[in-house]
Amino acid sequence: MAADLLRLLAALTVASSAAILVVLALRLPLRKSFGPRLAYGAWLLAPAATLAIFLPDLRSDFAPVVWDLEETGAAAIAAAPRAVDWPALLLALWLIGAVASVAAVALIQRRAILRLRLSASAAKGDPLRALACVTAPAVIGLIKPRIVLPTDFEARYSESERAVILAHEEAHIRAGDVRTNAVLVLSACLFWFNPLVHIAVRLARIDQELACDAAVIARFPKARRTYAEALLKSQVSSASLPLGCYWPERSHQRLKERMTMLSQKTPGRRRVIAGVLALSVLGLGTGYAAWAFAPQPPALTNSRPAPAFVPVPTDVAMPVPVAAPPGHKQAMLAALGLPPTAKLQIGCNGFGAAACTYVTDDGVRRSMTEAGWSVMRQLNPALAADEDAFEQSEGFVPVPQTVGSLENPAAAPPGLMKAMGPILGVSPQAKITVQCNRGDYSDCLYSADGSPFAPLPEDAIALMRKFSPVIAEAEAAGDGVDISVPIPR
Repeated sequence: MAADLLRLLAALTVASSAAILVVLALRLPLRKSFGPRLAYGAWLLAPAATLAIFLPDLRSDFAPVVWDLEETGAAAIAAAPRAVDWPALLLALWLIGAVASVAAVALIQRRAILRLRLSASAAKGDPLRALACVTAPAVIGLIKPRIVLPTDFEARYSESERAVILAHEEAHIRAGDVRTNAVLVLSACLFWFNPLVHIAVRLARIDQELACDAAVIARFPKARRTYAEALLKSQVSSASLPLGCYWPERSHQRLKERMTMLSQKTPGRRRVIAGVLALSVLGLGTGYAAWAFAPQPPALTNSRPAPAFVPVPTDVAMPVPVAAPPGHKQAMLAALGLPPTAKLQIGCNGFGAAACTYVTDDGVRRSMTEAGWSVMRQLNPALAADEDAFEQSEGFVPVPQTVGSLENPAAAPPGLMKAMGPILGVSPQAKITVQCNRGDYSDCLYSADGSPFAPLPEDAIALMRKFSPVIAEAEAAGDGVDISVPIPR
């Protein structure tokens, strides 16, 4: 469990870091070409890439299981002395860091609120007053955001300046920026070990302020000079509010960025639409890349007794093994020419030596030999029976396929395809191809005259059993065990 969670955390870290690097490279060009609001929206690429990790993987539909050829089986594995559980240790360290980060944010937020010395005399809906002598306008309140103004607000700013300042803070409230900042802070707490996340949070809040500046200028296009003067008067030491929106502390670089934005022409409607489309395409591409390169779901340990045949992909690492039939190990070691004391794990993805691999003490995966497969058949009568029945069934042997096409499909019993035509609603002369992914026919597809594959109806499955009693018997004997090659979706 700890290893699975650690792998998930690593995948989320890689996906979010890659998306952050993309935004860091594009935020300034986007701001210059399409305006500050679109540049701020580019930060949505990071959560899009992160959430894409959780999308279901439709490229494969079975979980790998490994058969361990140890005489003592699962009981001995459970009783063996355990080394240091590094995944659990690292997961505990991450959890401690996350909890500590949340506690630190809560402490900073509380101290900032106390330093503001908010007045409780404001009417409902009116801005709050900060009794602290030096502060700047801000917005606080995660559930019900409220504007906070300094006590000298009327004396420090002219009437026109007060109007644009209130418009700026109202823009924060309409955009839900307080809640957005809470999500940013939570991300920084969860990924406390990743400096890229902390950089992203800081720059995203700067872009957030610029986006609100752009919203104010769009509302008051003739108030650029007034807004600039209000910015200059607001360059005071303000309280750092993790869960709030506030005018950044005194910084020549930040002030220069905001003044530069005020001097730029507001982008036209067509340019904004083009920017939104470009950002949407970029978001879809980033999400797809994160989903495509995400690790496969963790392998599952078989909870039933070891069956005669266990399908596993041959290109993944061996997961936690399950027990093998008694007496199997020594015979297999002899057949493979390995020392009697060697450890052995076997994984199969079909019938025959070509579909199986094995791993021994050196950790190298090797192809199963014919001698080894012969021993597996001898020591596992159920495996031999399944394979024999599988080979005797005509027309329903699953074959490897690429998406949308079959390679070398086997022939069907005479009369079956003609009988299936009416059930599937196709011409009796249609060329029908059937492909199954499980021995119990719970997952079968069909294609007529090259059409896209579609689920096979229950009536057609019953007809398959009628025309192929061998397959029906193998299905009953297999008790639902997957005995076929997986179909890519």
